[in-house]
Amino acid sequence: MATFKAVVQQHQQRRDGKFPISIRVTNNRKSCYIPTGLYCSLSQINRKTFEIKDQFIIARTNQTISEWERKMLTVDSATFSSMTSDEVKKFLTLTSAGIDYLAYCKRLIESNPLKWSKLSNCLLIFKDMGITKMMVTDFNSLFLRKFKDYLDNALIPITKNKVIVGHKHYAQNSKRAYLFVICQVFRMMQRDYNTEFNTVISHNPFIGLENYQHGLTAKRSMSAEQVRAFFNLQANTNVQRMTMDLMKLSFCLCGINLIDIFALDKSSFDKKTMRITYERHKTRDRTLTHSLTSVHVEPEIYDIIEKYRASDDCDRLFAFNCKPDYASSRKIYSNLRALCERYDFDAITPYWFRHTWATIARNDCDISKDDIDLCLAHSGHNPMADVYIRPDWSRIDRANRKVLDFVFGPQQK
Repeated sequence: MATFKAVVQQHQQRRDGKFPISIRVTNNRKSCYIPTGLYCSLSQINRKTFEIKDQFIIARTNQTISEWERKMLTVDSATFSSMTSDEVKKFLTLTSAGIDYLAYCKRLIESNPLKWSKLSNCLLIFKDMGITKMMVTDFNSLFLRKFKDYLDNALIPITKNKVIVGHKHYAQNSKRAYLFVICQVFRMMQRDYNTEFNTVISHNPFIGLENYQHGLTAKRSMSAEQVRAFFNLQANTNVQRMTMDLMKLSFCLCGINLIDIFALDKSSFDKKTMRITYERHKTRDRTLTHSLTSVHVEPEIYDIIEKYRASDDCDRLFAFNCKPDYASSRKIYSNLRALCERYDFDAITPYWFRHTWATIARNDCDISKDDIDLCLAHSGHNPMADVYIRPDWSRIDRANRKVLDFVFGPQQK
């Protein structure tokens, strides 16, 4: 068991003559000191032994020591025997009140801006709500309700040619995504700070939100005729052409998401087999197989693959992945919206091409829902079966070829 003793150290005397009181923690014959925030004068110290003699201070520090000793009893003996004095100090003093939620968010964004783009948007929403500081203890059920109410009622500007022409509410899927990501960060903080013997973040902010449900995702799909019409649009600029090429890559690779296209590196593409293999970003941490999927590159996108192949000095597969101004989902969304406005095409987003691939596969090509889930790299309903069964990527290839033939007409493989 660690030993504790309230002490003062002669070399720490302040200019006003007082000494700060610390509690010395000794474990495995090594010591460290924890400040108490209390002070005493020379008259409250035995000048020969330099120990505290004031009974009030002794009683006050003994109270703290008793609380710490009770807390140490919650640690099993095997774990306790391996702890250093510094680990004991951290165990006793670390509380959720001192953990900064916003700072943790900013570190995540700095580590991977593309992965945490939605979290960046959430921090902007926090700012609009007047929140500039938030400790993890402030992340509670009251805050979540206020955040949800703000999203339900906030108006965001609609721009056309960089001019605000109106306002609209947040889409239901956007509200769902924002609420999910801030809660995901809270759970990550619990995993980082809590240990088997020290629950630092113990509160449950989700009380009252357990049954918060959203409606099914709105159907955002086009017919085969609309897909052909979109890809027959005449691009007048390089940005428009790049946007259209990205959408064709997405559609012809079984609705691959933009974030996964941007994350492809050179090892993702095998030119001998003409396959692109990757782990789906959205679900790779939720499955034992890391949502690994592999798609054959069909003739419809041969030219696009070669056109945007990155140079040897870039580790990414595509050149636009190496340019921060291009590798931005927000920029692609904006480019696509401008393209649709220019040609009076129905407003669509990049995600429409994923929905469209799945809809045509099911309704027009009679592909089973299980095979569609496989093609879209959805997390399976039988995760252990996914581990034991060797994946057959040819099922994806046959389904994709069937969809592309239906949309673009028969092609030579």
